[in-house]
Amino acid sequence: MNILLVQPEYSQAKRTKHEAKLCPVGLFKHYFYHKHKGDIAIIITGNKQIDFKPDIIKITSLYTYWSDDVFRSIEFYSSLYPDSKIAVGGIFASLMPNEIKARYPFVEVFEGLDEEIEKTRVDWNKLNSSIQIIHASRSCVRHCDFCGVRKIEKKITFKKWEEIKKEVQKNEIVFFDNNFLMSPHHKEVLDGLAVHKINGKVIKCEFQSGFDPRLLTKEDAILLKKARAKSIRISWDHGLEQLPIIREALKHLQNAGFNSKNTGIFMIYNWDYPFEILETKRKVCFEWNVQIFDCRYRPLDQLYDNYNSRAKAQAEKDYYIHPSWTDAQVRQFRKNIRRQNIMIRFNFKTEKQMDEWINSKKKTATLINRKLCLEKQLALI
Repeated sequence: MNILLVQPEYSQAKRTKHEAKLCPVGLFKHYFYHKHKGDIAIIITGNKQIDFKPDIIKITSLYTYWSDDVFRSIEFYSSLYPDSKIAVGGIFASLMPNEIKARYPFVEVFEGLDEEIEKTRVDWNKLNSSIQIIHASRSCVRHCDFCGVRKIEKKITFKKWEEIKKEVQKNEIVFFDNNFLMSPHHKEVLDGLAVHKINGKVIKCEFQSGFDPRLLTKEDAILLKKARAKSIRISWDHGLEQLPIIREALKHLQNAGFNSKNTGIFMIYNWDYPFEILETKRKVCFEWNVQIFDCRYRPLDQLYDNYNSRAKAQAEKDYYIHPSWTDAQVRQFRKNIRRQNIMIRFNFKTEKQMDEWINSKKKTATLINRKLCLEKQLALI
């Protein structure tokens, strides 16, 4: 059979720089699944007319608020190939299947994970990718209201190191686990990564999601360092009652050799905790000299998000504003985070000093000096 695999071109993702952010892992698995069956499969990004007549068109999806891009792909390919079967899967399809079915009754909507596809081995060396994405586990043991993971990955599963070892093909690994530390095998996985080599070279790893601070131990921090983990993030999802746990997790990471340059805090805002609580959390992170990676909350069933960071003001019709928040607070918090991160990243002692640097025409030399200074002066938490 002829199989066309489509990743919509997400109009709001043009500034995404990290290769893993939009990597269509599911499509890759479908691609090799069909190749193993003897089908002819093609992967394409966006809406393009190509010299290929598919029997089946499979369209993936990401966030619900990028739904218009998915709809455009459905309409484009259904018009171009009216006799082809169309199936849609992915995050949006799993969270809001009825929305797609109501608009396009002729489309088959697939929810969750396909266990047969999940077992398919992706040959990353045949893909135009410098990284490899791996799941050491699926789903999560937590039940956070803002998260849709358990609706998409309903079954919690874990892999042992020997299973992952057979998958590893690249020297740059990005784990897409939602809660890596929940796995009873995570220590052996990190141990294995520390000594395993590909093409005679060591492996470096990264974790797309933040670590659960309630699970991160002193031993975990040491193992992460040995496994050459980079860009470590801890999730501070809840209120100030988590402060001692966050502090302890950061201490474990610092004592293991991670500094403020390669650690940070994931923080969700525009959610149940009001602006004042988030501001307190922000200021605490500044005292700890730790950068914040903020995530603006959008409901799991919202089909749009037209937030414009450059606008002076917007209304609820443009993007979701939590009842406990205002548009002005959303913008102020985002601004405060960015200013604070600059201060931490480049070791400014005061906001005045930072503003003078920002307004200066001589940024390049100053920037290099600040980086060197930051590397030499590791902050104590």
